[in-house]
Amino acid sequence: MRNDDDVVHFVVELQPRERHGIRTEGLWGERVADGRLRLRNTPFLVPDLSMDDIVFAKKRRGVLTFAGVSLRGGHSTYWIMTAGPDSWKSHWTRLKLLGCRYESTGLGDGRIVLAMDVPARTNLEDVLQVLDEGTAAGVWDYEEAHRGHL
Repeated sequence: MRNDDDVVHFVVELQPRERHGIRTEGLWGERVADGRLRLRNTPFLVPDLSMDDIVFAKKRRGVLTFAGVSLRGGHSTYWIMTAGPDSWKSHWTRLKLLGCRYESTGLGDGRIVLAMDVPARTNLEDVLQVLDEGTAAGVWDYEEAHRGHL
């Protein structure tokens, strides 16, 4: 059984010009070894990281900070920007059936940004087909943040 003390908050420092001036993203990790964490959520802004990746983290200026990737978890991350508040939901149902999960944030104008996790066991080609169909239908645009599938 996992102890809640094993799940900790850490930050990833970003290049401000690459992410709209935002300097850090906070993520959650489960302690797996001294100085190593298993990523437990999907990044919105950090490219090249996905759920279940094991990362190094070190205290820097009193803050637990990402210091590199130790092992890959095999998941992939996609960022989806919806065209509106509800139009994307019917397309999402197909992704959910494939095993995908998401975290979301609103943009204040009705659009929603999804940080989507594609589990290692999911056929990535099936996911990409649904993403492309949603783009063609005008319900979203998407960006590949990290391809962990081999």
